Amino acid sequence: MNGRETPAQPGQAPQWPPPGGNLARRALLRPLGQESLPQVLALERLGQDDLWTAENFLAELGRPFTLARGLWLSQDLAGLSLSWLLPPECHLLKLMVHPRLWGRGLGRLLMRDLIDAAGSRQAARIILEVKVGNLRAERLYGDLGFTGSGLRRGYYSDGSNALLMALDLPGPHGAQPVATRRRRRPDGQGES
Repeated sequence: MNGRETPAQPGQAPQWPPPGGNLARRALLRPLGQESLPQVLALERLGQDDLWTAENFLAELGRPFTLARGLWLSQDLAGLSLSWLLPPECHLLKLMVHPRLWGRGLGRLLMRDLIDAAGSRQAARIILEVKVGNLRAERLYGDLGFTGSGLRRGYYSDGSNALLMALDLPGPHGAQPVATRRRRRPDGQGES
């Protein structure tokens, strides 16, 4: 903190954007726990569709297979990602960045963190849903290599459809090598 910034009170959204240059360089990524629930709920209320309740977040934060990461600027929660990590698949449930910080690379930072974490934990693929017409999110995911893989009709509470997107991770994440037996060719001339 630079003396002019003051952290938000629990349950309140911070006054952003904070002064300074590249926010992605100043951001700190760390696991997100139940103690951060007031800041999570404050962030959730900032223009999100299909709002989650405190109970929704507590349930996810309590699951052993949920990967919950917070993106912090000073002492304030600027964004988060929640995913189910069940190799060979990782399913992004929620990605949020404070609306005043959109376009500053923080969503990309959260997604790169998720891609690295999923790959290092043997996931072969990441899937997600994005509301049809959310061009900012579609562009972010597309830039990171996600491709459309289907449509979930009426997925959101307002009846909107969701585009299902997926990213296949490089390498053998979770794949088991398959032993193959070489067979003798019928003419006896080596192996086939």
